[in-house]
Amino acid sequence: MTRNNTVVPLCQSEAIDDPLTAILRSGARRLLAQAIEAEAETFLATMKACNCRMGASAWCGTGWGRSG
Repeated sequence: MTRNNTVVPLCQSEAIDDPLTAILRSGARRLLAQAIEAEAETFLATMKACNCRMGASAWCGTGWGRSG
């Protein structure tokens, strides 16, 4: 029995270099950066508004820092 294997190389994402892909990547990076900034601002505002001592397992009942 003979096997006929054909290996097709997949192009790497860095190898794709067209204007539309560049625009999409740039937009995706911008959206990700905005989402991270918003999450950080929310976290910091929550911590600033918190008047209790932070425990090891939960921070002021906000859900931040809780495991599981």
